Amino acid sequence: MATKTVLFFKRNISKLSDEELLTHYTKSGDTEYFGELYNRYIPLLYGLCLKYLQDEDRAQEAVMQLFEDLLPKLGNYEIKVPSEGKTELAQVGKSFNLMTGKVREQIEKLSSVNQAQRQLLGSLAHELKTPMTAIIGYADTLLTVRLSPKRQEIALDYIRNECQRLSRLSVKMLELTGLYETGEAEFVPVEVQM
Repeated sequence: MATKTVLFFKRNISKLSDEELLTHYTKSGDTEYFGELYNRYIPLLYGLCLKYLQDEDRAQEAVMQLFEDLLPKLGNYEIKVPSEGKTELAQVGKSFNLMTGKVREQIEKLSSVNQAQRQLLGSLAHELKTPMTAIIGYADTLLTVRLSPKRQEIALDYIRNECQRLSRLSVKMLELTGLYETGEAEFVPVEVQM
C-alpha cells in the first residue's frame, strides 16, 4: 500500500483559554475540548494525589478516576465539593467551588446570547424568504410564459441579483454564527494508508 499525505481540516484548540474550552465542551459535548482542558491540569492533580496517597500507581489511578467522575457531571454547575479546613485539598475545593460559580454565571450569559441569536436567525430567515420568493416567481414565468429576449434578459438579471443578495446574506449568517471564525482551524498534513 502506498502512503499519501493528505490535508485534513483539524481544529487547533490548544490556543483556546480554559473558559473557551469549557464553553465549547458544554455547547458541543465534544470530549476533545474537555480532554485538552484536563490535560492542562493533570500534572497538578497528579502532584496533589501523589502527595496525599504516597504511591505513584494509586495517584495515577486517582487522576483517572477524577476524570471519569468529572466528565458526566461537568454540565452540572451546582456541584459543590468540601472546602472546610486549611489543607491544600480544602483550598482546591474552595477554588473549584469558585470556578463552578463563575462557570454558572458564564452559562447564564451565554443563554441570553443564545436567545438573541435565535431572534436574529428568525429575522434572517425572513430576509432570505423574500429574494427566494422573487426568484421562484421569475423562474416560473420564464418556464411558462413566452417572453421577448429583452424581457428574458431582465428576468434573468433580476434572478442573478437576488441570488447575489442571498449569497451576501448567507455569508453574514455564517459570520454571525461563528462558522467563519479564523484562527480556530488549520490544515495539517496527515499520513493516510491508501
